[in-house]
Amino acid sequence: MIEAFASLYKPGFIRALAYTLETSDYKIRAYLRWFWRTNNFSKVVPKNATFSKRVQFIQITLYIWAVLEITAAIALAILGRDNTTDGIFQFAVALLVATPLVTAHLVVLFLLIKRLINGLLKPKTAGKSILCGLLESQVRRLRHRRDFKVIVVAGSVGKTSTKLAIATVLSEKLKVIHQEGNYNDRLTVPLVFFGHSTPALLNIFSWLKILLSNERALRQTYPYEVAVLELGTDGPGQMAKFAYLNPDLAVITAVVPEHMEFFDSLNQVAGEELSVAAYSRDLLVNIDDVPEQYLKNKQYLSFGLKKLAQYRAAKISGNGLNGQRAAFYLKEENSVISDIQMLGRQGLKVALAAAAVAHIMGLDALSIRRGLKKIVPFAGRMQILKGVKGSVIIDDTYNASPDAVKAALDVLYNLESAQKIAILGNMNELGSYSEDAHKSVGQYCRPSELALVATIGPDANKFLAAAAETKGCQVKRFSSPYEMARYIKPLLKRGSIILAKGSQFGVFTEETVKLLLAEPENTTKLVRQSKSWMKQKAKSFKQ
Repeated sequence: MIEAFASLYKPGFIRALAYTLETSDYKIRAYLRWFWRTNNFSKVVPKNATFSKRVQFIQITLYIWAVLEITAAIALAILGRDNTTDGIFQFAVALLVATPLVTAHLVVLFLLIKRLINGLLKPKTAGKSILCGLLESQVRRLRHRRDFKVIVVAGSVGKTSTKLAIATVLSEKLKVIHQEGNYNDRLTVPLVFFGHSTPALLNIFSWLKILLSNERALRQTYPYEVAVLELGTDGPGQMAKFAYLNPDLAVITAVVPEHMEFFDSLNQVAGEELSVAAYSRDLLVNIDDVPEQYLKNKQYLSFGLKKLAQYRAAKISGNGLNGQRAAFYLKEENSVISDIQMLGRQGLKVALAAAAVAHIMGLDALSIRRGLKKIVPFAGRMQILKGVKGSVIIDDTYNASPDAVKAALDVLYNLESAQKIAILGNMNELGSYSEDAHKSVGQYCRPSELALVATIGPDANKFLAAAAETKGCQVKRFSSPYEMARYIKPLLKRGSIILAKGSQFGVFTEETVKLLLAEPENTTKLVRQSKSWMKQKAKSFKQ
């Protein structure tokens, strides 16, 4: 008891305040809860703890404040001893005793003032933060009051396809809620639980309607047994904000270079993606695409095409553009053999993830087989579309990363056609890794398989194109997707296969696909066709 009280007045007390402030991600509620529940502040900071410059600044500021407060208390005590004025000495003593309490809560005052200033300077950011807090609070209450499972999908690539495949197979036996689109950030994830679409951020009345609708839903029976969610991250620390979900199962699809302009290394990417394990009950990991070094000291179930995976799949036969037949080995139990419409190794892994989750959730083999047959390629993700002149388009235009592009090229190489064309757009957000990434994809292009490599985007045109030419490929560079379509269209023959792959801004290869469609009504199957996206494209390119 005496030791704990004394810890309030030791220099390490302020180190504990600063350390906990950072480890709680500067959340006021978590910080205050820690402060009032901690008995001994001497045992808070680990011996090997390192401090960022921000925390060091906070420590210095708090030390200065504490010294000033103690100095003022001593001065008042001296003044009160020789002064007949009542209460000065007693106030000085109280101020001295309360120094740790005042210092600890000074941090809270600073955070509140900072948030107020940010709210005035950045009203949209402040408004989004408030909305997130309200929606997350409603989800917490829903989780507390109702008994249902939460499955989350994280990883560098393949999250949306995996999420939708899992929802498809689980729906054979269970009542499942999920969203078709990319509801994977802090604002949109809570909406999935209540089945809402995302209104404009500044549409106050729509948000108010959503919040009131959620309150009514909280008083009713929840109609779903499973919620399947996708968790996205663009930078360090974002995954931690989903801890309130308390997932029953987290599925990790891959750890490969992504958003490298915001991450320093692949190690940091792995740390971010796998941080979901800290707040998930169980973990299911694709060991084909998550390096083993990142899984040390972690408890997890494994899936993949490797023989040592606990959940494994193997291709039995191909069916061209219609998919493949595969065997799915569900731990030690009998295998499930099923035809699936997903293409290539990546498509097989997506289906395997769904089968593994279904098995974990208790579905029988017959239900899993039925569900696997119903999984279809999704918009912008290896979707097969009819092209002009009897050609076929493999639409994989949603996004691009080096591993995903190479996997898509593998699918193209394994198909029979007299003319194969690869449309390869820029892979955005790779930072300093971009040059090497684009060169590696260019080197992966095979002149014996590709009649033409068409590139768009600065790094694709500079690095990917040059590497593909060095390999002997015929390459054509473009500055807009519309120019690309006008060049490719006359070249097509019956039976030609076009693979379209690329990232978003400055690329938009789905616009090339649109102009090569045999059936214009299939435009609705393409990604990014809303009015807001079309305005963005109009600003970027001229048709």
